[in-house]
Amino acid sequence: TNTPRALIVDVRQGDGTYIPNASVQLLSSTTNKTLLTSPCGQVYFPSLSSGGYTLNVSKSGFQNKSASTTISTTDVRTSIVLTP
Repeated sequence: TNTPRALIVDVRQGDGTYIPNASVQLLSSTTNKTLLTSPCGQVYFPSLSSGGYTLNVSKSGFQNKSASTTISTTDVRTSIVLTP
């Protein structure tokens, strides 16, 4: 069975400061979800199937950033650093 897994994304500045209200888009062949980061700079995508995903992160005043991640047998936590 393919147990759904979660993806936790931290969005920060280069000095480690969390960025609230950043837009985080999660894309795959079957998924297109966009969430805003919490006051502590996090978003949580639950119940994801195994496979590859693309993250597109944006926030006014910062350069957009894209990253790839893979969901397999465990929950995944990833950090994205945005540059002003």
